[in-house]
Amino acid sequence: GGRGGGKGSGSDAMFEEDLEEESNAQTTESVVLEEELPEDYEPTQEEILEYAKWLGMDADKDSDLFWVAREGLKAPLPENWKPCKTAEEEIYYFNFATGESVWDHPCDEYYRTLYADEVEKKKTREEEKAKKGDDKEKKKKKDKGDKEEKKAKKAAAS
Repeated sequence: GGRGGGKGSGSDAMFEEDLEEESNAQTTESVVLEEELPEDYEPTQEEILEYAKWLGMDADKDSDLFWVAREGLKAPLPENWKPCKTAEEEIYYFNFATGESVWDHPCDEYYRTLYADEVEKKKTREEEKAKKGDDKEKKKKKDKGDKEEKKAKKAAAS
């Protein structure tokens, strides 16, 4: 078995349990599932929120980017990928062409990157907006400052 011994001498009963567990693990079979997403599948708000959080979104700040999560949930598996279930009911994805298997949906990485890109774009837009706003503010303050200065000079001159 792949499990190293060296656990000290536990009771015999515990040791037998361990052996049973190991023999079960060796006979576990994965079940290949057929991915059946209906054409008009629409994820619920709850699913979208859950996936959005999983992608790293902030429920309040990023609600405008939830479309990324929605798209990700609707994304079909790429060619040759199939969802599989372990005996422990855990889902993983297996590529029958390359023999690669992953725990996360093969499209997740794409949507995580897409989300990161959108956040960057949003930041850039906000910074540009802020810059324009700053320029106006500075200008106003400058004009005000000039007037104040002139008043002060007049007062000093008289």
